[in-house]
Amino acid sequence: MGQEENKPKILIVDDVPENIYILMGILKDRYTVMAANNGARALKIVEMDPSIGLILLDIMMPDMDGYTVCNTLKADPTLKAIPVIFISAMSDLLDIVKGFEMGAVDYITKPFHPQEVLVRVNTHLELQNAKSDLQTLLSKTLTGSIKVLVEILSFVSPPLVEKSNRIRRFAREMFQVLPINSQEVWIIDLAIMLSHIGCLSMTDILKKKSTNAGMTKDEQTRYEQHPIIGADIVAKIPRMEDVAEIISRQLIYPVRYPSNLPDVVYYGSSLLNLLLSYDDLITFGHTPKLAVSKLIDPVYGYPIVITDRLYRLINQDVYLRRHIVKSDKLVAGMVLNEDIVTKTGATLLTKGTELTDNLIQMIQRFANSGNGIHENISIMETEG
Repeated sequence: MGQEENKPKILIVDDVPENIYILMGILKDRYTVMAANNGARALKIVEMDPSIGLILLDIMMPDMDGYTVCNTLKADPTLKAIPVIFISAMSDLLDIVKGFEMGAVDYITKPFHPQEVLVRVNTHLELQNAKSDLQTLLSKTLTGSIKVLVEILSFVSPPLVEKSNRIRRFAREMFQVLPINSQEVWIIDLAIMLSHIGCLSMTDILKKKSTNAGMTKDEQTRYEQHPIIGADIVAKIPRMEDVAEIISRQLIYPVRYPSNLPDVVYYGSSLLNLLLSYDDLITFGHTPKLAVSKLIDPVYGYPIVITDRLYRLINQDVYLRRHIVKSDKLVAGMVLNEDIVTKTGATLLTKGTELTDNLIQMIQRFANSGNGIHENISIMETEG
């Protein structure tokens, strides 16, 4: 039973029982073989069992031919990766080309030669497994790389992480109104999280900026390069090209964007720039309403959909429940209700910071040290 379950699944689709019988005889020793005698039944089988590894698909069938079946499969995001090999008595070049245009990976002509069938099926199953392994590797690489970058940022400059967290809290309330594919929201979220990764070597400049101490012209020029530096770092990570594009435009107003940007980059860049500008205005003493009133000026070119959402967010009635949590009971996502200050008077974290695992560990280390911080932490949570 266990060996049978581990065998790759092959679905044969043919309206001629003899063809199904022959192919089953060729494949049954190596694979778990299923069969359908028409296109509609084949689609139902695949929908019920998307673990099918490969489909051998006849072209000439009544009601629904193989081309239609293949086209339907490739239009479904959950099924399109299943490799399809067309089987047919037709060997005309135009028929073969049409099969490949529909998304087939190979073509086997009748009458069947057992060794050819086995070799072609095995080759495409191995290719599919290699693609799957590569996707898994890329996913792990992406997750690991992001984790390392965020951890570095957390330890080198906690204020940068605090700023990103403040912005992300607003952004999460605004994602739902963005006219983009919901599956692309992660791109914008990561761009916000890593927006200041290019500042790692600029802690001296950042201190001046955060205290409004004033920067020299050279320092200002250097600071304005951090989006490009950050984008170059992020672009080296697989599947992060759009994230890097958004990071690179964070200091540029939307009115200056080119017209041919992908939607996720346009709206992501606009949202990141808007929230950074809003956060800067709040940091330097503007009220939320005054800050938004400045940013809705058409001169900046922000999409109305995001300025309107920000305006609604800061004007809605929100009740904040404040309570005390011991440092060893903190969890990621909690928001500080007050600054955390060490016994020496240094500000460790500021009010409004959303806690991450790394920040919690830092708080707990200070709370457990002799000259650290109080173990009771004031937290606020939103209700309503």
